[in-house]
Amino acid sequence: MINIFKDPEKGTIIVDLSDVITESDAKIFKNHSLLSEKLPRELYILVKSTGGDMLACLSIYEDLQKLKERGTKIIGITGVEASSGAFVIFVGCTVRIASQETKFRIHAVHVTRNIRRLNDEFENIFVKELKKNKDNFIHMKDSDFAIFVKKSLRLASSNPIELQERLEEIIKKHTLLLPERITQIMSQKNSTIIRPAEALELNIIDAIYD
Repeated sequence: MINIFKDPEKGTIIVDLSDVITESDAKIFKNHSLLSEKLPRELYILVKSTGGDMLACLSIYEDLQKLKERGTKIIGITGVEASSGAFVIFVGCTVRIASQETKFRIHAVHVTRNIRRLNDEFENIFVKELKKNKDNFIHMKDSDFAIFVKKSLRLASSNPIELQERLEEIIKKHTLLLPERITQIMSQKNSTIIRPAEALELNIIDAIYD
């Protein structure tokens, strides 16, 4: 859920991100008049979310980067949790501040929210690609067929391979997490939890508040 408003006393623009982040939230962020009519000098983002639709979270992240490139200073603040897709948004801020109680959860991309759409897309694309390659299909080795399936999957707009690669790129860009640890985190079944003290060492946050 997203709520964007201006502080009546200070005139500061505040983006409140909480609960589950959806495709509608990404559209609101992209088109909101407070963010599009006049470039804000500073923007405060309050993150208290377990994540949500990864496509939506990445869309908000990309829009934040555009604002940063145009000169907006983005201050990210989290108190309870900034996890999964919300973690992506949070690390994209210029300055990142967390409370002593904050938990960051990182895990591989989950596609359960888009699984029906992804399945339909993949089925249509796979059939088309199969028709194009029907003469070669019968002679394919297992390794060649695996490559063929991945290629077909990449053509889907919500494909998890591309989302996963983008997620890992963002974590590498904005934190000091080593590539091998990122690989380890993404290959685990469960989420990895990072606490504020470690987050400070890994450049996930710039400061801890009481």
